[in-house]
Amino acid sequence: DESSMLFDFVASSNGAPVEELGVQTPFYGALAWETFLMDEDNAQAAFYLTQPRYEFEFSGVNQSHRVDESGRLGEVYLNGSFAIQNRIFLGFSLGVKTGGYEQTSVYTENTVPDNLLLNDFSFTYTQRSTVGGIDAKAGVIIKPEPWLRMGLAYQFPFRLNIVDNFSTRILSNFRDNTFYIAESPEGTINYQLRSPGKVTASFALVKDLDGLISVDV
Repeated sequence: DESSMLFDFVASSNGAPVEELGVQTPFYGALAWETFLMDEDNAQAAFYLTQPRYEFEFSGVNQSHRVDESGRLGEVYLNGSFAIQNRIFLGFSLGVKTGGYEQTSVYTENTVPDNLLLNDFSFTYTQRSTVGGIDAKAGVIIKPEPWLRMGLAYQFPFRLNIVDNFSTRILSNFRDNTFYIAESPEGTINYQLRSPGKVTASFALVKDLDGLISVDV
Protein backbone atom coordinates (compact mmCIF):
# COMPACT_ATOMS: atom_id res chain seq x y z
CA ASP A 1 0.00 0.00 0.00
CA GLU A 2 3.02 2.31 -0.14
CA SER A 3 4.99 1.35 -3.25
CA SER A 4 4.64 0.56 -6.91
CA MET A 5 7.30 -0.45 -9.41
CA LEU A 6 6.08 2.47 -11.51
CA PHE A 7 7.72 4.81 -9.01
CA ASP A 8 11.00 3.02 -9.66
CA PHE A 9 10.59 3.26 -13.42
CA VAL A 10 10.12 7.00 -13.08
CA ALA A 11 13.06 7.43 -10.68
CA SER A 12 15.42 5.54 -13.00
CA SER A 13 14.34 7.67 -15.97
CA ASN A 14 14.28 11.16 -14.46
CA GLY A 15 16.94 13.37 -15.98
CA ALA A 16 17.07 11.49 -19.29
CA PRO A 17 15.34 12.98 -22.33
CA VAL A 18 12.88 10.71 -24.10
CA GLU A 19 15.26 10.14 -26.98
CA GLU A 20 17.97 9.01 -24.52
CA LEU A 21 15.89 6.51 -22.53
CA GLY A 22 16.93 3.66 -24.82
CA VAL A 23 20.57 4.47 -24.09
CA GLN A 24 20.49 5.35 -20.41
CA THR A 25 17.94 2.82 -19.17
CA PRO A 26 17.34 0.28 -21.98
CA PHE A 27 16.36 -2.58 -19.64
CA TYR A 28 14.01 -0.63 -17.42
CA GLY A 29 12.64 2.86 -17.89
CA ALA A 30 12.68 2.75 -21.69
CA LEU A 31 10.36 -0.26 -21.63
CA ALA A 32 7.97 1.50 -19.25
CA TRP A 33 7.85 4.44 -21.66
CA GLU A 34 7.16 2.20 -24.66
CA THR A 35 4.32 0.41 -22.85
CA PHE A 36 2.66 3.64 -21.69
CA LEU A 37 3.35 3.10 -17.99
CA MET A 38 4.78 6.60 -17.61
CA ASP A 39 4.38 9.98 -19.29
CA GLU A 40 6.45 13.10 -19.58
CA ASP A 41 6.05 15.66 -16.81
CA ASN A 42 4.96 18.84 -18.59
CA ALA A 43 6.24 20.93 -15.69
CA GLN A 44 9.83 19.69 -15.93
CA ALA A 45 11.80 18.68 -18.99
CA ALA A 46 13.29 15.16 -18.91
CA PHE A 47 11.16 14.23 -15.88
CA TYR A 48 8.31 11.75 -15.77
CA LEU A 49 5.07 10.78 -14.02
CA THR A 50 3.43 7.40 -13.68
CA GLN A 51 0.65 6.82 -16.19
CA PRO A 52 -2.05 6.34 -13.51
CA ARG A 53 -0.73 9.49 -11.78
CA TYR A 54 0.09 7.66 -8.56
CA GLU A 55 2.01 10.75 -7.50
CA PHE A 56 -1.30 12.51 -6.82
CA GLU A 57 -3.40 9.67 -5.44
CA PHE A 58 -2.18 6.19 -4.57
CA SER A 59 -4.35 3.63 -2.80
CA GLY A 60 -2.04 0.63 -3.21
CA VAL A 61 -1.57 -2.20 -5.69
CA ASN A 62 -1.54 -5.98 -5.67
CA GLN A 63 1.96 -7.35 -6.21
CA SER A 64 3.33 -10.81 -6.91
CA HIS A 65 6.83 -12.00 -7.72
CA ARG A 66 7.80 -15.43 -9.01
CA VAL A 67 11.35 -16.64 -9.65
CA ASP A 68 12.17 -19.91 -11.43
CA GLU A 69 15.81 -20.91 -11.56
CA SER A 70 17.90 -23.95 -12.35
CA GLY A 71 21.60 -24.68 -12.70
CA ARG A 72 24.19 -27.37 -13.14
CA LEU A 73 27.92 -27.75 -12.77
CA GLY A 74 29.80 -30.79 -14.08
CA GLU A 75 33.41 -31.88 -13.70
CA VAL A 76 35.56 -34.26 -15.73
CA TYR A 77 38.97 -35.18 -14.31
CA LEU A 78 42.02 -36.84 -15.82
CA ASN A 79 44.35 -38.21 -13.16
CA GLY A 80 47.76 -39.84 -13.53
CA SER A 81 50.68 -40.97 -11.41
CA PHE A 82 53.92 -42.95 -11.69
CA ALA A 83 56.79 -44.07 -9.46
CA ILE A 84 60.58 -43.98 -9.82
CA GLN A 85 62.39 -46.87 -8.10
CA ASN A 86 59.65 -46.99 -5.49
CA ARG A 87 61.14 -43.89 -3.86
CA ILE A 88 59.79 -40.95 -5.87
CA PHE A 89 56.08 -40.76 -6.65
CA LEU A 90 54.66 -38.16 -9.02
CA GLY A 91 51.01 -37.36 -9.62
CA PHE A 92 48.80 -34.87 -11.40
CA SER A 93 45.14 -34.06 -11.86
CA LEU A 94 43.60 -32.05 -14.70
CA GLY A 95 39.91 -31.15 -14.45
CA VAL A 96 37.47 -29.43 -16.78
CA LYS A 97 34.39 -27.76 -15.26
CA THR A 98 31.36 -26.81 -17.36
CA GLY A 99 27.86 -25.74 -16.43
CA GLY A 100 25.09 -23.22 -16.74
CA TYR A 101 22.41 -21.27 -14.91
CA GLU A 102 18.98 -20.06 -15.95
CA GLN A 103 16.59 -17.70 -14.21
CA THR A 104 13.20 -16.27 -15.09
CA SER A 105 11.82 -13.64 -12.74
CA VAL A 106 8.28 -12.32 -13.27
CA TYR A 107 6.93 -9.40 -11.24
CA THR A 108 3.23 -8.64 -11.69
CA GLU A 109 1.30 -5.63 -10.45
CA ASN A 110 -2.47 -5.10 -10.54
CA THR A 111 -4.19 -1.80 -9.84
CA VAL A 112 -6.73 -1.68 -7.03
CA PRO A 113 -9.21 1.05 -8.13
CA ASP A 114 -11.40 0.08 -11.07
CA ASN A 115 -11.56 3.64 -12.36
CA LEU A 116 -7.94 3.63 -13.57
CA LEU A 117 -7.19 3.01 -17.20
CA LEU A 118 -4.25 0.75 -16.36
CA ASN A 119 -5.33 -2.73 -15.26
CA ASP A 120 -2.03 -4.56 -14.75
CA PHE A 121 1.50 -5.03 -16.01
CA SER A 122 4.27 -7.59 -15.72
CA PHE A 123 8.03 -7.11 -15.72
CA THR A 124 10.06 -10.18 -16.74
CA TYR A 125 13.80 -10.63 -16.28
CA THR A 126 15.47 -13.56 -18.05
CA GLN A 127 19.06 -14.67 -17.56
CA ARG A 128 21.07 -17.50 -19.11
CA SER A 129 24.63 -18.07 -17.98
CA THR A 130 27.38 -20.44 -19.08
CA VAL A 131 30.44 -21.33 -17.02
CA GLY A 132 33.67 -23.15 -17.77
CA GLY A 133 37.15 -23.52 -16.37
CA ILE A 134 40.20 -25.75 -15.94
CA ASP A 135 41.48 -27.05 -12.61
CA ALA A 136 45.00 -28.49 -12.27
CA LYS A 137 47.01 -30.02 -9.42
CA ALA A 138 50.44 -31.67 -9.25
CA GLY A 139 52.48 -33.24 -6.48
CA VAL A 140 55.45 -35.37 -5.52
CA ILE A 141 56.19 -37.70 -2.59
CA ILE A 142 59.77 -38.76 -1.81
CA LYS A 143 60.72 -41.74 0.41
CA PRO A 144 64.47 -41.50 1.01
CA GLU A 145 64.03 -44.10 3.77
CA PRO A 146 61.21 -46.56 4.43
CA TRP A 147 60.30 -44.69 7.62
CA LEU A 148 60.46 -41.17 6.13
CA ARG A 149 58.11 -39.49 3.66
CA MET A 150 58.32 -35.93 2.31
CA GLY A 151 55.79 -34.39 -0.01
CA LEU A 152 55.11 -31.24 -1.97
CA ALA A 153 51.92 -30.42 -3.87
CA TYR A 154 50.69 -27.42 -5.81
CA GLN A 155 47.14 -26.50 -6.74
CA PHE A 156 47.22 -24.04 -9.61
CA PRO A 157 45.05 -20.89 -9.42
CA PHE A 158 41.58 -21.73 -10.66
CA ARG A 159 39.60 -19.49 -12.98
CA LEU A 160 35.94 -20.06 -13.72
CA ASN A 161 34.87 -18.07 -16.78
CA ILE A 162 31.26 -16.90 -16.62
CA VAL A 163 29.12 -15.32 -19.34
CA ASP A 164 25.73 -13.85 -18.40
CA ASN A 165 23.17 -13.11 -21.11
CA PHE A 166 20.09 -11.28 -19.88
CA SER A 167 17.06 -9.36 -21.13
CA THR A 168 13.87 -7.75 -19.80
CA ARG A 169 10.30 -7.48 -21.05
CA ILE A 170 7.20 -5.51 -20.05
CA LEU A 171 3.59 -6.34 -20.87
CA SER A 172 0.95 -3.75 -19.94
CA ASN A 173 -2.82 -4.27 -20.08
CA PHE A 174 -5.40 -1.48 -20.05
CA ARG A 175 -9.12 -1.55 -19.35
CA ASP A 176 -9.93 -0.31 -22.87
CA ASN A 177 -8.72 -3.74 -24.10
CA THR A 178 -5.41 -2.44 -25.39
CA PHE A 179 -2.07 -3.94 -24.44
CA TYR A 180 1.55 -3.14 -25.17
CA ILE A 181 4.72 -5.25 -25.18
CA ALA A 182 8.30 -3.97 -25.15
CA GLU A 183 11.48 -6.03 -25.04
CA SER A 184 15.00 -4.90 -24.24
CA PRO A 185 18.10 -5.76 -26.26
CA GLU A 186 20.15 -8.66 -24.93
CA GLY A 187 22.82 -7.67 -22.47
CA THR A 188 26.04 -9.59 -21.89
CA ILE A 189 28.47 -9.57 -18.97
CA ASN A 190 31.73 -11.53 -18.95
CA TYR A 191 33.67 -12.08 -15.75
CA GLN A 192 35.84 -14.54 -13.88
CA LEU A 193 35.68 -16.21 -10.50
CA ARG A 194 39.26 -16.80 -9.46
CA SER A 195 40.68 -18.73 -6.51
CA PRO A 196 44.34 -18.45 -5.44
CA GLY A 197 46.94 -21.16 -5.90
CA LYS A 198 47.86 -23.34 -2.93
CA VAL A 199 51.14 -25.01 -1.92
CA THR A 200 51.10 -27.93 0.52
CA ALA A 201 54.27 -29.34 2.10
CA SER A 202 54.11 -32.56 4.11
CA PHE A 203 56.45 -34.53 6.34
CA ALA A 204 55.75 -37.92 7.90
CA LEU A 205 57.50 -40.47 10.10
CA VAL A 206 56.13 -43.97 9.58
CA LYS A 207 56.80 -46.99 11.83
CA ASP A 208 55.60 -50.02 9.91
CA LEU A 209 51.95 -50.61 10.85
CA ASP A 210 52.26 -49.29 14.40
CA GLY A 211 51.53 -45.62 13.62
CA LEU A 212 52.83 -42.41 12.14
CA ILE A 213 53.49 -38.75 12.84
CA SER A 214 52.46 -36.43 10.01
CA VAL A 215 52.68 -32.66 9.53
CA ASP A 216 51.09 -30.72 6.64
CA VAL A 217 51.68 -27.02 5.99
